[in-house]
Amino acid sequence: MTSRAPFLIFAIGALAIVGALVWGSGALISLEAERQAIAADALRNERVSLAVWRAESLIAPVVAGEAARPHFHYRAFYSPRLAYTRFWEEIDDDEIFVPSPILTAPVPWIRLHFQLSPEGAWSSPQVPTGNMADLAESAGLTTEATARARAALETLIACEAEAKLVASLERESEERGAGFMVALLDAVGVEGEPPPELAAASQIGESRGQQEWSARRRGFNRQVAGQNVMMNNAQANPIVIDPRGNRRTPIALRQSSLVPVWLEAPAEGEGADGGPQLVLVRRVAAGDQLLTQGVWVDWDVLERLVRDEVADIFPDARLLPRHGADPIDLDAAFSTVPADLLAGELAPEAGPIQATTGGPAPVLVGIGLSWGLLAIALIAVGLALAGLARLSRRRLEFVSAVTHELRTPLTTFQMYTDMLAEGMVRDEEQRQEYYTTLRAESERLGHLVQNVLEYSRLEAKRFQPAIERTTIDALLDRCRRALEERCSRADLELEVTIETGGDAAVETDPAALERILFNLVDNACKYAAEAEERHVRLSVATAGPGRIGIAVDDGGPGLDEASLRSVFEPFVRGAARPNQPGIGLGLALARRWARELGGDLEARVGPGGHFRLFLRQPSPA
Repeated sequence: MTSRAPFLIFAIGALAIVGALVWGSGALISLEAERQAIAADALRNERVSLAVWRAESLIAPVVAGEAARPHFHYRAFYSPRLAYTRFWEEIDDDEIFVPSPILTAPVPWIRLHFQLSPEGAWSSPQVPTGNMADLAESAGLTTEATARARAALETLIACEAEAKLVASLERESEERGAGFMVALLDAVGVEGEPPPELAAASQIGESRGQQEWSARRRGFNRQVAGQNVMMNNAQANPIVIDPRGNRRTPIALRQSSLVPVWLEAPAEGEGADGGPQLVLVRRVAAGDQLLTQGVWVDWDVLERLVRDEVADIFPDARLLPRHGADPIDLDAAFSTVPADLLAGELAPEAGPIQATTGGPAPVLVGIGLSWGLLAIALIAVGLALAGLARLSRRRLEFVSAVTHELRTPLTTFQMYTDMLAEGMVRDEEQRQEYYTTLRAESERLGHLVQNVLEYSRLEAKRFQPAIERTTIDALLDRCRRALEERCSRADLELEVTIETGGDAAVETDPAALERILFNLVDNACKYAAEAEERHVRLSVATAGPGRIGIAVDDGGPGLDEASLRSVFEPFVRGAARPNQPGIGLGLALARRWARELGGDLEARVGPGGHFRLFLRQPSPA
């Protein structure tokens, strides 16, 4: 397996894991987005339902009141029964008349109340005629109000409303059957039939929104039925004017619920806006008379009132008319009028939908943690592989360097010892030269073995420096002889300069410092062996507060930028003299020892070798 194979396998595995995590993260994020969208939609629907509930609280009492209004209120004046004088004398039914509440207290968003007789005659309590007009004026009805009501009635007649209203009532009667007309005196507990568009809602399995809408509708019908009973029980045995005279007779009364009808009104005429106009109409059977009564809704006024009611939630809300064939938005649908609430944007003070759904979702936090852990794992595995590759490369470099450096002295030992043992060297001077060579090679071999052992100790973190307090003179005296001998073998001279004074104190391991200085001088001797300047300078000077610097300079080729970056790496030899003996551990060991002693070792770019060792001085007492 090549050296790149582990990295290739790691890259393929990492891509597979990242791809799977990307797919999984995308799927989870998509699901989370759908969940948040559903939650936001549900929350918005909840606020729409709140707005609809508030608007219906405004509309329902008016519609319920109109649905429960007695049929005789649709006359400008009617005769009350059981009226008495102050002397408790009974007054005949035709002796007094009272104004209809519609005449004296008009409803804000009802444009007109109207009645259609079986003969097709249109009338309105707000448009009195004859003597009733004078009575109405004396009761407070202004001429302007009468004129507006008359114009609205004429507009209603002009849009051919009669046929549409009768057709709508007959269709409603066919769909509801016997429950369409309710006997008012027997109306306790009777509920109106649901509108035809909600017929499916009564079946098994209706949705939650349909159930809520149906419940609202049934509650409204129950309220209307109760008001019908109270209003008509208060006027028990209602009476009508006989067409032949003033005689009054008790009648049976049956009444339907209000049926919404949309009419297309012309644009001209006072009180007409054009476009669809909502009319709520009912059928009343009073004796043998079949009356059609209804109210014309002022849609613009109603929409403005609803908008004002829900402006704190939806400032741009509108009422959207709903016709019979239109689908029902159960969250936005009104149960009292055929309309839906077109909510628009949520008011800023109501809070954004997204803010109410909470902080970061747990799934997003989980995805982030998964990516973080994956990144850490990939980085850790990558660093481990890089470390293993670096360790393998160092092992190969070590084996190559040691093998190469051992081969030369061992070959020399074998050859010279064989020659000396077999007596092939008879000349004493030559024999002495061989002894000197064998001694030099043995020292070289010993130095090599010692460096290898020291490097293994440092790598295994078994190096324990013996720090002690000493002086510069004591340190140099200890290693001066070994340094001078190493320089003399290279035909170089060691120059020592002490600027700080020999009695300057330092805290270090003398044995380790001796090995550092020997490696630095040995390196200088190797690379300055052919230099014109035949000196190796060792200088001691103060290097800042609490530090002393020992510099070793030579006249060799020096270092460039590229060499400076790798000069302290193990098993790296200088590019300027690639054939120099050694395995490239001297400078690496020197820096490692220096840092273990609390100092450092630095090099400088330029001609001539320059290395500076920093030692720590003891703190003043």
